[in-house]
Amino acid sequence: LCNTMWANSFQYSDQDECLVFATNWQEILVEAIQSQDSQECIGATHHLEEPVANPSIASTICADFSGQACCSTSTANTINDATDTSLYNFDYSHCGPISKECEAFLQMEECFYECSPDLAPYASPGPFGPVLNGIPVCADFCDAWFSACKNDLTCATDWLDFEQEEDLDGFFFNYETYEIYCTEESECLTFAERYGNGEGLCNTMWANSFQYSDQDECLVFATNWQEILVEAIQSQDSQECIGATHHLEEPVANPSIASTICADFSGQACCSTSTANTINDATDTSLYNFDYSHCGPISKECEAFLQMEECFYECSPDLAPYASPGPFGPVLNGIPVCADFCDAWFSACKNDLTCATDWLDFEQEEDLDGFFFNYETYEIYCTEESECLTFAERYGNGEGLCNTMWA
Repeated sequence: LCNTMWANSFQYSDQDECLVFATNWQEILVEAIQSQDSQECIGATHHLEEPVANPSIASTICADFSGQACCSTSTANTINDATDTSLYNFDYSHCGPISKECEAFLQMEECFYECSPDLAPYASPGPFGPVLNGIPVCADFCDAWFSACKNDLTCATDWLDFEQEEDLDGFFFNYETYEIYCTEESECLTFAERYGNGEGLCNTMWANSFQYSDQDECLVFATNWQEILVEAIQSQDSQECIGATHHLEEPVANPSIASTICADFSGQACCSTSTANTINDATDTSLYNFDYSHCGPISKECEAFLQMEECFYECSPDLAPYASPGPFGPVLNGIPVCADFCDAWFSACKNDLTCATDWLDFEQEEDLDGFFFNYETYEIYCTEESECLTFAERYGNGEGLCNTMWA
């Protein structure tokens, strides 16, 4: 096309110095597709008769459709409030509370169905209103949706398969109350158990409505879905302090720690300025009477990672889902730490020395290998029998360090 359509005017090129006719050509293309004459509303229960510009929904999670929408402001506002089940008497939290990230994807899907003016080519009549068939949903969107919901619970695999008998697995539609709920025999399983991966989720969750696609022409439920997801994560109601010795009762903005190594938590922190300052001074052992240099001086790189870990424990407001009571305060379990961070931590500390492998395993006898906690002085130190070995000898690699160092 490029080499022929306009004689020799243009030449197809894969070089960095190539040109395009407009730097925003992709946006122009999207607008062209959205302006197709085929835009129409599909007659769902809450749909308008035809799409209209609706700037009043721009402040909702359905904002993507404010230019041309099949949903009213009232419908968009209802979707925006995930606790409002009035549209279809259906509760996302039918198996207990769900994560904000998963909730955001379910809201985006609902916006897509209720507000999009581009669904007509995929719509056909169904028992409870129009159903969709074969919409190609971008693979990365499906994968992100699965990642967000994989640990959340649901009692049905196909959310459009309403059982007629209450003793069957899945959802039951009560024709008297118009409510949708889990049947008595249904089992609450994680999304991971029900769908396996992003492809399984997109291809199955809403019957045949969606199809996992790696083609360029695929769709997403909202062009700004990544921003919506970030906002959902940041708005988690689970932000709280876990009651560690030096924690505040609840997280607060603390701009005064922005000049410390704990600066990352200045927006919402569970640590006081005093705690952050103590961590910032690696020679100050007053928090737990514990010295990083228990086997001799350690490198500044290793010291920095140990300080960052201490900031994370003392200051982060996002640890509650991973916390449980321990003998010396809350302990954490199963926090997924990025592989490249673990590898960098190991690389920084591999030549430094420590006398214990598990830094939370305090020995009760001084002749055992590792740390000993002295209940009289409240000090933690290496036992007489413990051996100072390098991090490389104790952990082997970044995975060994992250999986073992703090129990």
